[in-house]
Formats: sequence, C-alpha cells, structure tokens
Amino acid sequence: MHSAVIIHGYATGLGIPMIRKPFGTHAGFVALNDQVASGEILPFRWSIDRSLSLWQSLNPMQYASLYRDEERLTEDQKTQSDLANFLHQSSAKTIIAHSLGCRLLLGTINNFELPKHIERIVFLQADIYDRATIGRDDILARLEERSLIIENYHCFWDPSLFTSSMIHRNLRAGLTGWEQPGVQNIFFPLLKPINLHTSHLRDTKFCKSLLT
Repeated sequence: MHSAVIIHGYATGLGIPMIRKPFGTHAGFVALNDQVASGEILPFRWSIDRSLSLWQSLNPMQYASLYRDEERLTEDQKTQSDLANFLHQSSAKTIIAHSLGCRLLLGTINNFELPKHIERIVFLQADIYDRATIGRDDILARLEERSLIIENYHCFWDPSLFTSSMIHRNLRAGLTGWEQPGVQNIFFPLLKPINLHTSHLRDTKFCKSLLT
C-alpha cells in the first residue's frame, strides 16, 4: 500500500563536479528518504539529466537553459501521460508536488483523468501562475463535495519563486497563494537554509504531517 506519490521540482538531475550530484531516489524530498526507500512513497522522476563543468556552473545562462527545457517538459503530452499512468498504477491517496513539479501535475490533471483513489493533492511552493485554473468539471465537482482536497502551501519570501515571477511577469501560487476556488491556501514559513525554496523538503516533522 502506497501512502503518497511525490513529484519533484527543478534541476533534480543536475550534476556539477565537487559541488552537487544529481538527487537520488528521494528526488530532493530528503525528509522522506526512508519512506521512499521502503516503498511506502513512490517518486515520479521526470527531470532532465544534465552535467555542468565547474566553469559552466559559473554561467547563470546554463541554469536558465535547464529551467526553460524543464518548463517545456512539464507541458509535454507524453510526460503528462506518463504521470497520469503512474498515478493510476499506484494505490496512493495523496500526491505531493514541489515547485515546477506542480506545473506538471496541474497540466496532467487538466488533460487526463485523476484516479478516484486520490483524495488529497498538496502543492508546495508551486511554480504556477497564481491565477491558473483547474479546467476539469469532474475535479471541480470533487472539490465542491470535498471528496478531493487540494492544499497550496505558500511563502512570500521564496527567492526562487520571486525570480520566476520576474521571468513570467506574474505572481506564482507558491508566493502569494492560488486564486483557484476550492483550493486551501496555507501559509508556511520557509526557515531552513541554505536553499529556502526546498525548506519544506528537508523538514521531517512537516513532511510526515502530510502523510497523516
């Protein structure tokens, strides 16, 4: 029995010598590593594997290029179809998505049927437009009857989403909340350095609370 499916965000497949390795099976959800290892939680991996030299790692355009490439991947029909099939094959009741993975998930549930066994969706620091919409009537009906809960955790001092807001010229749902009716917006402060954007993923108490 799977308790949750996790969907990672940006650059989990990025490797830089002596600085960082691509993330392992936990896909950046460090606090849930034991649950992933035991098979209780299923990670959906969709990242682009990319290696940068130390010299390349000093060039901000390398990171911008990877971001654009992974953005396109979140909108790719095959990637969305793969995620939809993955969800149908799991027995999980909860989906937890982070950052750019939230955009992949939103595109997937707008274009493919959400399994009935999914009862809760958690967006963490969602890199999606704060006025993005859920377009499927079946999901909106489930939200209204509360057979499906969607929670959006946000924090207005996330520097990564502030940058994303500047790039896209609109606010991100993980910064200020999501305007989609039926979604529960929850402010949760990002306090764990160094990368505040992934603070949730390294907070064991918080991550385990999502599984109850």
